[in-house]
Amino acid sequence: MFHVVVSREVSLALGQLISDRTILVRVLNRLYDHLENHAERYRQNRDADDEDYFDYVHRLYVRGQWQSFRFSVNDVRAQGYLFVEGVSVD
Repeated sequence: MFHVVVSREVSLALGQLISDRTILVRVLNRLYDHLENHAERYRQNRDADDEDYFDYVHRLYVRGQWQSFRFSVNDVRAQGYLFVEGVSVD
């Protein structure tokens, strides 16, 4: 199991992207759960531009449309830790 650290910048960006607090908490809870308990499933999806990172994508149905949140996760900085250092919306 990994220890997940979400950067301040990602937390602030998510707060800007998701105005509904209930949905924001749901996204963060799922992020932590999936990375802590199922990271091996996602670690194979390496970032094409920087091999230190992998992408974790969370799809969410909000107000009648699907949104994909793409998180950039560094898994080489410290053993046993996953650092969530970026987020974007597709």
